[in-house]
Amino acid sequence: MNRHLRLSGLMIMGLAFLVLAAAPPVKPVTVKGSGLFSQDARLMADGVFVGQEDAWDDPRCVHWTDLDVAFTLDLGAALQLNEITLQVDNNDVYRLEYSADGRNYSLLFTIPADAGEIENGMDTLSSDADHPDFVPVLDFKPVVARYLRLQAVEGDDAYSVAEIQAFGTPVEAATGRPAVKGYGTFANNPSLLVDGKIVEEGATWTDDQTVHWSDPAVYFIIDYGKIRPIFDVMIQVDNNDDYIVDYSVDGVKYTRLFAVSQDDGNVPDGMDTMSSLDAHPAYEPKIDFKPVRARFLKVYAVVGDGMYAITEINAR
Repeated sequence: MNRHLRLSGLMIMGLAFLVLAAAPPVKPVTVKGSGLFSQDARLMADGVFVGQEDAWDDPRCVHWTDLDVAFTLDLGAALQLNEITLQVDNNDVYRLEYSADGRNYSLLFTIPADAGEIENGMDTLSSDADHPDFVPVLDFKPVVARYLRLQAVEGDDAYSVAEIQAFGTPVEAATGRPAVKGYGTFANNPSLLVDGKIVEEGATWTDDQTVHWSDPAVYFIIDYGKIRPIFDVMIQVDNNDDYIVDYSVDGVKYTRLFAVSQDDGNVPDGMDTMSSLDAHPAYEPKIDFKPVRARFLKVYAVVGDGMYAITEINAR
């Protein structure tokens, strides 16, 4: 890939990241509270923050006095939950939990009584390092969630929340084979990359079962439909080229998974099968990697003779 194309790709990815970062919060489909509290629970998802240091019982806040009160927000569908921004009364301890199914909850983070900079009244806090009200103790690794549950666990019996905003990207349930998209000019349907079929070792790079191309700017994105663990990959490529496989959880930021060198494998000419699984007959130690969690794989050629081909990418 030439330098101009690399820069263009980086610029496009950068713009995509900016769009993602500026995305609006996910609007919950329902907000329900249990126990005794004042105001409509839906106020905590109406997009309105009160002023910093406003009173805990401001009419725009949902407030309560008993620790047995809890609130559940249904985000409508499973998300890769990336960030949370919320506004609560400053001198209490709150627990925010998440769940994919609405039954089994895990702790996302606990808000200490001394979090934030406000000494009295409502305080805005965020897990987003780019937010002006970022609080490091709220930071978390992305998780898959549909439901959020907020509860006060300690304080002065004057508890309140004005707003809870969740930011993330949809996670669709994977059904059947993963989706594959190709970018650029290439021959044959990119779905061949995940149809479970390989050709005979040494088969020609233009075989009907291969996806082949000549322009090094071509690349392919495999979408597994949801974030999943990847332990090993079997790949069949043309033998005398270099290929890269990257992975991503969001389809925007990619990280190197492994590189296939033209010297790897055992086939002197034509299509060559390699696997990162040490028990596989085509095991290639150079492409072995530590397990990762990913939704997307990106594969492309970087160096070679201008005759690039892939038959299969099988991740498990």
